[in-house]
Amino acid sequence: LFALGSIINIFFLGSNYKARVPELINAFEWIVLLFLFLAIRSFFVRRVIRIRMKKGKELPDILRYINAFFEISIPTIGLFILSMHVEPVAALVSPMLLLYFFIIIISSLELNPRLSFFVGFVAAAEYISISLFYLSSTQNHSNIPVLDLPVAYLVRGGILFVSGILAGIVS
Repeated sequence: LFALGSIINIFFLGSNYKARVPELINAFEWIVLLFLFLAIRSFFVRRVIRIRMKKGKELPDILRYINAFFEISIPTIGLFILSMHVEPVAALVSPMLLLYFFIIIISSLELNPRLSFFVGFVAAAEYISISLFYLSSTQNHSNIPVLDLPVAYLVRGGILFVSGILAGIVS
């Protein structure tokens, strides 16, 4: 999903997409590196879980929180990679933002409300941070005036945080 979303974003959110083929290749390199990291991480997480299950022990809460932190940081990394290939504001309002919600919803499957609250908080903090960074570091943001207002990104971050609270209530 991440790779497909990146390809679609680079082609359709960028101007003159035919000239962006070299950027697409560069984006694929980043995506492959991210996938390799996630595959290695998944291998180790699975191994730790399997060892703990054989011993009849549960996964410590700290490992659950570390794992959740890595998972919810995936969309942030995706936004960062995407912003290297399209306008940062286009990346910040792209469908990549919806990956946060997917991970927040999945966090409720842990049946730990505090973990869902944590995931929502981290998603909001990361999204707001990357948004404010790009808004403060770029000159030309958008032709749509509302996208130049920091409050638009603060509200999105607030919605991410509230979705974490709601996922926690559901769990």
